Amino acid sequence: MMRKMLDQLLATLPDIALRARLARMTTPLAKACAAVAAAVTLSGAGHAALIDRGSGMIYDTTLNLTWLADMNYAKTTGYDADGKMNPDDALLWANDLVYGGYDDWRLPNLNPFDSSCSASFHPGGGYGVMYQGWNCVGGELSHLFWVDLGIKVGESVLNSTGDTSEQVANLALFSNVQDSTLVSGTDYAPDSVFWWYLSIYPGGGQFIGEKLTSQGMALAVRRGDVSGCGDSSHGCTVPEPQTLLLALMALGASVLAARRRPPR
Repeated sequence: MMRKMLDQLLATLPDIALRARLARMTTPLAKACAAVAAAVTLSGAGHAALIDRGSGMIYDTTLNLTWLADMNYAKTTGYDADGKMNPDDALLWANDLVYGGYDDWRLPNLNPFDSSCSASFHPGGGYGVMYQGWNCVGGELSHLFWVDLGIKVGESVLNSTGDTSEQVANLALFSNVQDSTLVSGTDYAPDSVFWWYLSIYPGGGQFIGEKLTSQGMALAVRRGDVSGCGDSSHGCTVPEPQTLLLALMALGASVLAARRRPPR
């Protein structure tokens, strides 16, 4: 039981090198104390929304998603000359992608009913009000850029002015980040000729465009975590460090008491 709880705690630490050092400790009680101390210290500074899981994969603890760290992986692998594809080609690329031992990668979604966006419109035809523009946070793709990476209206995503230290650190986890149009996996329901995209050019935002005349970079995402604590559609359920600390202290006290008990 103690070993399982310890393994869960180690998996929550965002520093991969630290996890490796703690895992090499040979004394379970020493390992537990060090891991709990590190976790409590980190938790005191607030939980990171994005965690580097290594091997080019980034875990979003808020949305329970794993992102491919290379934002232009289609170009990196030579699948496409510049990585900018129309929505249909991007969809095929993501659905066929196998990476890190996983084959359930897909395009991230955008939320047409995200009322946090700056503008709204009524498409008619029995459809409700839809939202577009900037400051959208309700879709997977928009949440990544507006919340986690700190993009702002009128400036490049690479401009860190006014960003929090966490947003600056989050951006550093990704490679091949550039101002571009990003393909989503969300069709425009009133007319399938169109699709939803996210422009991260200065002044961009969440909009609809025509599939045949539009191109953009494709990010790959999958549901769940890829860490050692398990992988499922619901992610990992890991006790808070403070809870683990109390449990480990109780277990440690029991072990010490048993060792000190005189033989009969």
